[in-house]
Amino acid sequence: MVLTNTANPIVVLLSSGIDSVVYAPGNLFLLTNYCSESIRAGDIIVFRIQGRGLFIFHRVIRVHEKENGYVKFLTKGDFNYVDDRGLYAPGQVWLEKKDVVGKIHSICWHVDHHNGRTPSTGLSCFDSGGILCIKEL
Repeated sequence: MVLTNTANPIVVLLSSGIDSVVYAPGNLFLLTNYCSESIRAGDIIVFRIQGRGLFIFHRVIRVHEKENGYVKFLTKGDFNYVDDRGLYAPGQVWLEKKDVVGKIHSICWHVDHHNGRTPSTGLSCFDSGGILCIKEL
């Protein structure tokens, strides 16, 4: 948590609501949630709804920011016709910074492949600086 400022620095995507091969089920994501890290429309964030345990990966479609620094967000899955207000807690119409688990910093693609006769699984991890690791499990 010290390096990433999030209690959940690594999360796995269970199903895809985002239109991209990068955001495919089974991929791992390394998250950061720094106070100085701004969230803008178009960013994909990971958030949790009060009273629910699942992580949700959706795109920010609207940001409202006040002069005092208070920020609230509206999100939507790329494949959804409407925004996420129906997913939020009863009475909640915006997400706040406290609801955000983090922004995606790095992606670890989950790769299934066959090595000769033995099936195996590998992970390829990338960030903005390039390849972090390629590991056969």
